[in-house]
Amino acid sequence: MPKEIREKATELAKLRIDLEEAMTSNPLNKEKALEVHAKMQKVEQEIDAWRFAKRLERIEEIQKQRELNRTVPPARTETATD
Repeated sequence: MPKEIREKATELAKLRIDLEEAMTSNPLNKEKALEVHAKMQKVEQEIDAWRFAKRLERIEEIQKQRELNRTVPPARTETATD
């Protein structure tokens, strides 16, 4: 996981704490809760976009390897009769 994504995960953890504080304050800090929630959604979306891009990359790699496996004939192995 790249440093940038790890930092986003750390930021998300901190935002969860901030959201909990805003939602459990008395009186409820609705404005702050909404603000923090919006930030959380943005960070989650960025992390999810990275995960999805990595997943697509892995699929492409697998497909390339499968294609290569189809086009390269198996190696000839020596037998006792050779």
